[in-house]
Amino acid sequence: MKKIAALFFVLFFIAGICAGEQFKIDYFKDSVKRFEAKDASSGKLKWRAEAITRKTDRNGQTVIVYSEKGAGIYGNSGEYKYWTSDSLYLLNNKTLIPVGGRLVFKDKNGARAQTLEKKYDQQSKKVTVTVSGKVSQFDFAGDLLDKDILPIGVMNYPFDEKRDFVFNFLTNDPSVYRMTLKYLGIENVTIGAKTYECHKLQMIPDLGLANIIGAFVPKTYFWCTVSFPHTIMKYEGLESGLNTPYLDILTIE
Repeated sequence: MKKIAALFFVLFFIAGICAGEQFKIDYFKDSVKRFEAKDASSGKLKWRAEAITRKTDRNGQTVIVYSEKGAGIYGNSGEYKYWTSDSLYLLNNKTLIPVGGRLVFKDKNGARAQTLEKKYDQQSKKVTVTVSGKVSQFDFAGDLLDKDILPIGVMNYPFDEKRDFVFNFLTNDPSVYRMTLKYLGIENVTIGAKTYECHKLQMIPDLGLANIIGAFVPKTYFWCTVSFPHTIMKYEGLESGLNTPYLDILTIE
């Protein structure tokens, strides 16, 4: 089993560094969104978060600033945590270019438990991710997006074309995976007293020669409103990477 796992990660990484397609950001609007994350099998509440996304100008460049704060049972430890996340992206010719980000977890007493920092170097085409002092480095592909900005990309999926869309994705593991967004049709999503007609997308890892092992990877779905601007109302999948909890994350308006 250990040999299979090792092969899985090697081939998964190889697949992850292949070139993909850049999301074309035809629509963006400043927003404040609130989320509830529940265990997908039991429905038990795990955590709540608020995310603020805004566009601004810095030194003559258009940038998108993402800020998130949350609290609850995050990860596999079962411990209550608080966290803050801040990330910066360039918006250039309708494409998103990551610049950097920082995620800080604190325990219930306010003591820092973990820090994750991401730095994207456009000259060297490298991404450096530091998790509590441990450094990892990856190729900085032009289509690479991370967890914080992925929702903006998904909202700008070519819904009219309903075609497969391939891109590279950086998780908080950290790892870089080659992903395909596949259109699955229309489903209703009910949150509280409201029901939303939504496009359903599946995000599938491209494992290349290891596709047979893909059957063991939990599936990932997004439900985006049919009405413009295709707001993501529900996410079902892993919390932040392999070996993290499988959740339903709902947008609470």
